Amino acid sequence: DDARSERYYKKAFELDPTDAYPLGNYLESEIIKDKDLSIINFTKPVIEEAIRRSTSCIQVGVNIPWAYFDIGKLNLLLNKPYASFSVYAKGIQLSTAGFMVETTLDSLLRLDEIKSHIPGYQWMVDILRIGLASKFKNEDAKKALKNNARSEIEKSPSSCVVLVGGSRESIQEKMEGYGPLLMESFKDFHGTII
Repeated sequence: DDARSERYYKKAFELDPTDAYPLGNYLESEIIKDKDLSIINFTKPVIEEAIRRSTSCIQVGVNIPWAYFDIGKLNLLLNKPYASFSVYAKGIQLSTAGFMVETTLDSLLRLDEIKSHIPGYQWMVDILRIGLASKFKNEDAKKALKNNARSEIEKSPSSCVVLVGGSRESIQEKMEGYGPLLMESFKDFHGTII
């Protein structure tokens, strides 16, 4: 019941604005209702304080992994996708059950309608699905990742090459010696090199 949950999250936010969990869900509800991110502009100081509060929880080992996931969502809404990605990954690492990652993903997917206005949105969806698929063997996440990869390949008219090499310090000089050869080999290549 979206209307009921929205009412209760708003009430919880009003009682304690810097509690990241109700704040994030209240913001999520407002964004969905308004179909824009304008609420973020005037709640930014509260969001930043909620992030500090959740960081304090992490420092003393409380509310794990939820504090990471809350910070991830709030950073994403503040247009900080790299910071968001990092804490989502840590939250996945510290999750002890699949439902922890699933509920986080479900919350994020509610914002799908306005994803084009949230830089990094798809990264977060993908990292959560990768965590579900790899750590918790979630078949739905595996299927969604395969479908997304397939559609990206179909959209891309260019080729993709994955280049693999060593990274040990003992072979660094040898690897650097391949640079001119690689540059020559790929001089007429059009596409993506990973």
